[in-house]
Amino acid sequence: MARRVGWLALVFAVSGWGFLWFAISRANIFCGGGPDDCPSLIGETPRYLAVFGMLVPAIAISVVLDRHRLVPRFLSISAIVLSAIALAAAVAMTVAAYDYMLTSIASGRLDLPDRPLLVPAVIRGLGGLWPLFVGGWMTLTSLQLVRLGVPVAIAGLGVLAGFAVVLTFPFAAQWFVSTSLLPLELICSLVWATVTGVCLLAAGREGDQHRPDTRSSWTNRPSERRSPNA
Repeated sequence: MARRVGWLALVFAVSGWGFLWFAISRANIFCGGGPDDCPSLIGETPRYLAVFGMLVPAIAISVVLDRHRLVPRFLSISAIVLSAIALAAAVAMTVAAYDYMLTSIASGRLDLPDRPLLVPAVIRGLGGLWPLFVGGWMTLTSLQLVRLGVPVAIAGLGVLAGFAVVLTFPFAAQWFVSTSLLPLELICSLVWATVTGVCLLAAGREGDQHRPDTRSSWTNRPSERRSPNA
């Protein structure tokens, strides 16, 4: 189980680092007008793929941990619910974003009819809340990972980073929060996921080395398998 969770944590981390790189290297610009389709339709795709690359492993990690009952059931179930809500919010965010981009293509172009926004404003607003639920998921998951041998310092980093996201994300409209606090919390979250994955993979490999090889010991001692009537 440790190795499985470790690989999922690394997938989460790699996707998160990709999301961070994309956010730094590209500006979220929606274009309208001109003879060609808006390149944002394709250009923004890696960002949303990175988001799903974080949220799908998060659900898988929660399910694996819940099956092994490492903590009281309500904690593991809460982690599953939070990660599932985060994934649903990310789907809504993606649909709303592409709906807005398609509308932006038509605006300012005489050869295309005006296209109204199809996604309701409420869904567009709720879709952007997925980091809030991921923060809660990180806090609950870190508490469970201590039982798998993750160092307390690393688990504590996940608890603090997740709790900080929950506290600060409602104020994301503030300039200091959006430009300083949230990026720092994202980096801490990715460090947590990376180190967690490495620790669990190392723990799983060490457990495989210490596990007795009963098959080889059985085949290497044929005298013990000889029938007493031989």
